[in-house]
Amino acid sequence: MDKLEEVKKLKQLLDDGIINDEDFKIKKAQILGITSEVPEEQEESVDEVRTKSKSLDDYEKELIKQSKVIEEEKLDTKLEDEYYRREKLKEKAKLDAKEEMRSKIRNEQKEFINEKVNKTKRILKWILAVFLFVFGITSISISTKNGILYIPLGIIIIVLGCMACPKITDKTQKYQSYTMHKTAIVWIIVVIWLVLCIISGNNVSA
Repeated sequence: MDKLEEVKKLKQLLDDGIINDEDFKIKKAQILGITSEVPEEQEESVDEVRTKSKSLDDYEKELIKQSKVIEEEKLDTKLEDEYYRREKLKEKAKLDAKEEMRSKIRNEQKEFINEKVNKTKRILKWILAVFLFVFGITSISISTKNGILYIPLGIIIIVLGCMACPKITDKTQKYQSYTMHKTAIVWIIVVIWLVLCIISGNNVSA
């Protein structure tokens, strides 16, 4: 078994280019006991092979040492990569949490602003509705003095006041046709009111 190991070591030296084929054959023959005589011209080569064989163990140890160093470097690199990967995941989680918090704050601010805007619009609509109601009732009340045309003018203004009233608007939301054409209806009523105002003005001047 020891002879076989020595032969394997010699083969390794041959593969690594440390010895040539002739040196390998001579030394192998010596190890296996095929011949005990070595030609004089080959004595120097045999001595050289013997010297190189002695360094085989050191060579193998160096290879093992280098292999261990490479494995340790690979392990260190893997651990370092794993560490950076975890750190990146932690940083991404922090950024996602911050972005989610910012988004939540923006949504809350947007909802707050929309709520305030809607409340302001509702108050303005109430003011407009009350003004139109008062103006319409006043127009009807003065119709006896300024002419009968003030009655339809007052009615139109009261209708506009009803359309502007938030409470009535809330109740009419279920009528989609009315809601879709509400703006056009308002403009038509306003045009009719302007026409009646012009007619009324011409009658007063006449």
